[in-house]
Amino acid sequence: MFGHGEEHRHNFGSGGEGYGHVMFLNIKELIRPVSIGPGIMGEGMDWLPLRRGIDKAHRNGATTIWCHNAFGFEEVPDWIAGVLDAHNIFDGGSRGSYEDTFYRFMDIPLRVPFSTGTDWFIYDFSRVYVEVDLDTWDPTPVPDGFDYELWLGPAPLAPHHEHRCFYTFRFVQDYSGGETTNTGAHKFDIVQWGLGTERTGPVEIEDLGSEFPKTGLFDTVSRIHFRARYANGVELICTPSGIGGAARFEGTEGWVHVDWNSFSTHPESLMDTVIGPNEIHLYESRDHKRNFLDCIKSGRDPIAPVEVGHRSASVCHLANIAMRLNRRLHWDPDEESFINDEQANRLLSKPVRAPWHL
Repeated sequence: MFGHGEEHRHNFGSGGEGYGHVMFLNIKELIRPVSIGPGIMGEGMDWLPLRRGIDKAHRNGATTIWCHNAFGFEEVPDWIAGVLDAHNIFDGGSRGSYEDTFYRFMDIPLRVPFSTGTDWFIYDFSRVYVEVDLDTWDPTPVPDGFDYELWLGPAPLAPHHEHRCFYTFRFVQDYSGGETTNTGAHKFDIVQWGLGTERTGPVEIEDLGSEFPKTGLFDTVSRIHFRARYANGVELICTPSGIGGAARFEGTEGWVHVDWNSFSTHPESLMDTVIGPNEIHLYESRDHKRNFLDCIKSGRDPIAPVEVGHRSASVCHLANIAMRLNRRLHWDPDEESFINDEQANRLLSKPVRAPWHL
């Protein structure tokens, strides 16, 4: 079990070559700048090569794994410098092959621990690059200039620890909903859009064997598994086994698999289906920022109005409550309350610490 981790990537253009791609594991602090360039977001440019981040991670005792085969200019120099710990050969792919990489390092020569297969070794919805159980921890001093009391806000007073703050706060139930809300809001948004339920919600939700840490600082669900049923009878199954993408819609004639930037179908002929003029056509936005600004002018709802965001987040909260109670719950999406279930309804809000109030 590794501790906190971070993907660190550099690309010159979207999907193009760059300095490379590594994973940092067991990092003590976030390595900045965090990679947010075209390889991940499809826009902008990472402005630093990887080596600066690798050196910082190496000094902090982190484990650094190189994640691709023939991509990346820094691969060999970083191995020669002794700042890499392992090499994951991604997929052979269209740029080079496994053999190319093996022979390149034999020719140098360097002794390199290799592994093959996808570098997304913790995959799909259950993927999370933080420890799910920080077994032992001690309070740490509050950094100078950091108003920890204000940071806690209405949450219970608790000893300071760096993992209560910034990114990892979301894995403590006093502050957030763990990976269910962290990733789930994005995926359930797609699901409800596809089902036509984006302004309502499920009527039933049930735990299917989720797991929570038994000790430690992080206490949000570590194995997410639940089922939700909508009024039209369609079921949403959130599985920890992985489906290789954001969502898969299954019907009597086949399925449509949706990922962040692509989709596929079975049978493949579904890809050629023409949507008629009188059939359902989804709202289209190529640029959400532009769409938002245009809607300010027009008064039209943007592609993701606040009500839709609320309903997407609601599925996450309902799932967390069902998994926490380890049973089936019945939900009224119009009243936004559980039906005849006071125990579940109490979990819809949290106590507010004085002097905070609503």
